[in-house]
Amino acid sequence: MNTSKSVALVVLSEPQTYPPTINAANILAEQGHRVFVYGIKYDTKDKIALHPNITMKYWGSQAKGIFNVLKYCTIYFRLLIDSFSKKFDWIIAYDAFSVGPTYITAKLRNIKWIYHQHDWWEQPIGLFQKTVNKLEFKWGSKATVVSFPQTKRAELYQQQTGMASLPLIVYNGPRLAWVAEPQPMHPFLQSIKNTYSNILVYQGGLSSYFGLQNLVAALPKHSANTALLFIGRELEQGIINKLNAVAKEYKVEPNIFYWKEYVSYDALPAITSYCTVGIAKLTHNNMYAPINDKFIAGASNKIAEYMACSLPIIASNTDDNIAYYTPHNIGVLCNTNSVDAIVAALDTLLLNKQFAHTMGNNNKHNFNTIYNFDKQFQKIASIIAA
Repeated sequence: MNTSKSVALVVLSEPQTYPPTINAANILAEQGHRVFVYGIKYDTKDKIALHPNITMKYWGSQAKGIFNVLKYCTIYFRLLIDSFSKKFDWIIAYDAFSVGPTYITAKLRNIKWIYHQHDWWEQPIGLFQKTVNKLEFKWGSKATVVSFPQTKRAELYQQQTGMASLPLIVYNGPRLAWVAEPQPMHPFLQSIKNTYSNILVYQGGLSSYFGLQNLVAALPKHSANTALLFIGRELEQGIINKLNAVAKEYKVEPNIFYWKEYVSYDALPAITSYCTVGIAKLTHNNMYAPINDKFIAGASNKIAEYMACSLPIIASNTDDNIAYYTPHNIGVLCNTNSVDAIVAALDTLLLNKQFAHTMGNNNKHNFNTIYNFDKQFQKIASIIAA
């Protein structure tokens, strides 16, 4: 029996900036499906290799997101037209903007569809965005399958939409092949290791909710021989200035490093795997924190990336993180509002090398058996193939 399907993945942003989206497309293509990825082209250096069975189609170019209402409305018709010529069996919508076109096409053409909500859009601005946000809840909840990368967000979505059951949980993260081959250490990282015994690495976007100023303040209380490395395209200048001010106050400016050059997704293991400890988003239970910042255990790619690279992890002791980290002893949790608590977490890992090594090996095992995206996305791939 031929189980090959025609599957469309729709994310009205740049698909290449969302590794789980491209990873999902590649997994489906490897399993013999014909895959069509639709997005909006950004000026980005992110380029993840695509399987030959994948067709990438951009509906226009934009600096960031969809803001042109007329252009957005035409996508409803363009997706519907493509559904005839490509004979979609399944459509996967990956963001709030893609829900509308996907729902209408699936409804008119009797196509099965999935809504995988990878970002929680909390404060839409203006009538257009507010309308899209309402449709995300009204129509998204009617998908054949609804999935989230994070449990608390799934619970909130279920409560707000009245869904009978909890959406499927599919954690974000890299594929097994991402770390399949060892890579030589990057020269810039080698220059840091020549001076510092320990390197704490933080990958990804920065936010005032992430407690990173306290992390910088904790460095001199722990060890002068520890460097803190920030990597990511979202190193906002305002946050960098604040971190630099704290570093100057505590006289640890030489210990702070920002990765200036672009690092491709596939090149990260050559850096991350040679660091000592991975720093997760140090969020807290602040009621005013955005949902994307408050509930990130499972949604954050960096956690699985650290595990894939055999790193022990330091994270905040929120209820959300306790539920995610504790069952598999993934990392050391601490109160990130307290500098002394962060110091204690650093001491736990950096002054007990054997404990840190054991936790790192345990994390690699957890990644290989549970948290790799091949394993996680199979929950959806098996439904599509059935």
